[in-house]
This record gives sequence, C-alpha cells and structure tokens, in this order.
Amino acid sequence: MTWIGKLLNETECFEAPKEYFYWSGLAAISASVKDNIWISRASEKFKTYPNIYVMLLAKTGVTRKSHPPSLVEQIVTKANVTRVISGRGSIEKFLDDLGTAITIENNGTRKLIKDSCGFLITGELSSSFVNNPQTLTILTHLYDRNYNVGKWTVNLKSGVKVLNKPTVSFLAATNDQHMKSWFEAKDMYGGFLGRTLVVSADAPKRLNPLLRKNPDIPEPDIDGLAKYLQELSKIQGEMYIEDDVMVIFEKWYEGYYGQVLRGESDVDDKTGTFSRIGEHVLKVSMLLSLSESPDRIITKDNMLESISLCEPFVEVNKRAVRGIGKSPLAQQTAMVMEYLESKNGFATRINTLQRFTGDIDHEDLNRIATTLEESGFISIERYGNGVAYQIPMGVLEKYRKWKLAKKGGES
Repeated sequence: MTWIGKLLNETECFEAPKEYFYWSGLAAISASVKDNIWISRASEKFKTYPNIYVMLLAKTGVTRKSHPPSLVEQIVTKANVTRVISGRGSIEKFLDDLGTAITIENNGTRKLIKDSCGFLITGELSSSFVNNPQTLTILTHLYDRNYNVGKWTVNLKSGVKVLNKPTVSFLAATNDQHMKSWFEAKDMYGGFLGRTLVVSADAPKRLNPLLRKNPDIPEPDIDGLAKYLQELSKIQGEMYIEDDVMVIFEKWYEGYYGQVLRGESDVDDKTGTFSRIGEHVLKVSMLLSLSESPDRIITKDNMLESISLCEPFVEVNKRAVRGIGKSPLAQQTAMVMEYLESKNGFATRINTLQRFTGDIDHEDLNRIATTLEESGFISIERYGNGVAYQIPMGVLEKYRKWKLAKKGGES
C-alpha cells in the first residue's frame, strides 16, 4: 500500500472528503522532501522541484475542511524533517522563521538546517495571517524554487529579508466567503491562484458523530506515517523518468497546449492555471512516485495518474473565482469617480480625503488612485505642495455618457 493509500485508509472514519486528505497527504510529502529531489528540464540549470501549494475550498459548513491540515500538521511535526509554520502571524514573522537556522533531531542524529525550507499550513487561511496586502504576492514569488537558486531578498516595511534557496510547501483551507474577502484580483488572475491546486468539495464523504470506536476501521498511525516521511527526507538527487514515460508526457503536452498555440482552440482562463498545468503534472508525478517508494522512479502509472488529477484544476480554479476578485474598494472607487465628475473631472487629494472622511482613509485613497491611474481613468498630477486627480476630457465625456445610459437617459 502506498503512503497516501495508508493515510486514506486510516482516515476513512472521518467526515472530511477523501480528496482533502489525499491532497493534504501529497503536500506533506512535498514538505518532507523539500528541494532534495527534482526533475531536470533538459538542463541541470533548469529544474522542477516537488513543492506544491494546496488550498482546500469548502462549499458548505459541513465538509470539515480544517481536519486534514490539522492531522497532516501533526504527522509532519512528528517526523521533524522541516520547519512547520502554523498559527496566526504576519508574513514578516513567516519570513523570519524561514531565515532562522534550526536543528532537527531524528533517531539520535542531529542536523542543522540553514536553507530556507518550510511547510506553511493552516486550517483557515483568512485567520492565519495578519492583514498585509503583500502576503500572497510574496508567497507567489516563494513558490518558484526553480528561479530562487541562491539568496532571495524581499523589501518590507520592517526591513530587507534575505533567505537562502527558499523552498515552501503550502496547505490551507478556506471557504467561499473568506476567499472573497481575502483575495484580491492580482492574486487570482495569473498569480497566486495559478500556482495553487484548489481542491473543492460540496459535502463530507460520510456522516459520523465520532462517539463510538469502530474496531474494524484503523485510527491514524501518526508514528508510522511520520516514520516514512523521515525516510523520504533522506533521499537526494534527480528523479528518473524512462523514455516511454517521457513520451507519454510529451504527447500529452503537445495535445494539451498545441491546439491553443496554433490558434485552433481557445482557453478562457484568466487565473493562469492552464499555462501551469504541465508544471503541476510533473510535480504531482514526483509525489505519487514517492508515495509508493523512495527509489525516485516515475512510472507510467504515476504520470498518467498525475495528468488525470491535474487537468481538471483549470475548471476548478475558474469556478473558484467566479464572483470573486471584485475589489473590496469597488464602492469607494465609484464614490471617488462620482466626486471627480461633479468637480468637472478635477479635485485635489486633500479635498477628496476631506469629502470622504470616515469612508476612505489615506491608504484606501492611494490604492484607489493607483488603480484608476493604471486603468487610464485619471492622471495624478503635482498641485502645490500636494497632488490632484484629473479625469482626461475624453474619458470624462465617455463617463458621463455611460452614466446617462445606465440611468436610461440614452438608448
């Protein structure tokens, strides 16, 4: 039985959907092997590592979405093979933890970890981070281990953070409402979401009050599951892919992407997931292989299963963002445009802040003005000791016509 099979067997009595435990288990393997293994992409200079981001998306309140991450956290913590970072904190604290050397001990041997590897895990995404608009942007950059080959730096208000070859695996759970309130459009369209495997379920796999023990159903063997992760953490080197397995991937790759590149078909995917499915397939094929054995051989079955698992994520991710991504400042943005229009397209920043005291603060106005400027709706100009906002005359005319049409003033 594979490691994932053992995990599923030992969690059969629990209500959380099977797929939640499945992908949580793959994330645990991902975190345990870190960047010790890889697939060379026709060159030693370009590699694909098995770190993955997984988000369990609950459609209802009874899917028990937090249980699989909690159980996996216990298993990986018991294995003691990498940093496990959980609980509520800031992105700055997370980066500090990644940048701090730690000593891990297994079976009497001690090992100092200087590289910035870690497993970020939470049972509820929206409550895990202190609010910082940079959080998901930073996590997006940390995902790309193949580009982070040496020192990695990021500038924050608290200072410059420097990490060494950061390798991050991520597992979180959330629901529709929290996702709507926490994610911004930049995170969902081509950024964070395109790198994340969103696992959605509508109902629990079974109902079980969990008051009675069933001797016929095994309980999770935390020690046994952790022991295998310890074994995996010791292996190093390139994954082996036989030629016939490469052919399977190459034929699928050509069929999957070829028609789109030739203009023979179109994929309406603004999340960026479609372009990353090939990378996801390779990552998951590695994890499926490691679930079976530490021998680092990707088999035909591993590759075919990975393809079948990953292809649906384009549609899953597209469904996940429907109705999401509307700016939390949409109403305030409309208020600013109405105000500027009433001032014939021109107003100073200080007058705008005074007009909307209690509704819009200076940070909100910065974001609104930047969005409107990048969209071509306004220009930001120096005005005395401050700045002013100007709607170009052509845009102002179109805006007024649009308002009339919206009110029924024009056909």
